[in-house]
Amino acid sequence: MYQSIHKRLNDFIEFKKIDKKKFGVKFNASKSEISNWTSSTKMNMYRIADMSNAYPELDLNWLLTGRGQMIVSPKKGVVQAGDKNVYYNKEKAPQLKVEEGKEGYGLVKQNIELKLELKLVKEERDRLFNMLEKKM
Repeated sequence: MYQSIHKRLNDFIEFKKIDKKKFGVKFNASKSEISNWTSSTKMNMYRIADMSNAYPELDLNWLLTGRGQMIVSPKKGVVQAGDKNVYYNKEKAPQLKVEEGKEGYGLVKQNIELKLELKLVKEERDRLFNMLEKKM
């Protein structure tokens, strides 16, 4: 079932249990601006970036495409794996070595792949922002 970015933004605001005015205050967006976004008005990429900085738990991939989870874990030392939280010691994480075929190998491999994918997404986002800046 297709869900628009406007509906997903509404879902996030409802999830936060705040009104549109309070939602926008964190990144200087007016209630009418938020109301427009949650109905059908196009959203400015700069404002989406502002929103992302104000609400780091909001997964932009989910907001923009509908893929993934609405919320990414804002807690340090916690990674969400499906519906489970995986706790780790950040200082020891670089020392983790898991051999192929051993328990946890798949998660470590998936984590590395996701980090690489995230890097590519961030590079693409920066490229698009630069293109927009040049056009303005």
